[in-house]
Amino acid sequence: MNKVQNRRLANVAVALEDAAKVPFFVKIFDMGKWGYEAIVTTHDRPKTNNCGTPACAMGHYASRPDLQKMFYLNEAGNLCNTRSGDIMGFDELAKYFGIDEIDIGHLFGEIGCGGADTPKQAAKFIYNFVDKYRARNAK
Repeated sequence: MNKVQNRRLANVAVALEDAAKVPFFVKIFDMGKWGYEAIVTTHDRPKTNNCGTPACAMGHYASRPDLQKMFYLNEAGNLCNTRSGDIMGFDELAKYFGIDEIDIGHLFGEIGCGGADTPKQAAKFIYNFVDKYRARNAK
């Protein structure tokens, strides 16, 4: 992960922190539009729309053109590439963030971000991930 990719991932956390502080940002992204229907429960507890699951992390980020220009959520709720309109998969996210698909799953899979229940918890998990990844790759 280079400095640009590191900043991108930190901006995901910024989007989550803003969602936790400002109700306007929560209204921009509704979990029902991206991934929620597929996630009935996580860790044996029911989830709600603004639950802070990792799909929420990517959804909040994609809903913030002030933080990134690469993604948007289409009418069907799919994460799409702004340039091509193509639906994005974990492989494209791995390239964008400069990490492998396993780590992408840990961050944005349906039980990623340590099973965070709130955007604030997910932001903390992402910041910790960035710090650990930087330390691991500095050796």
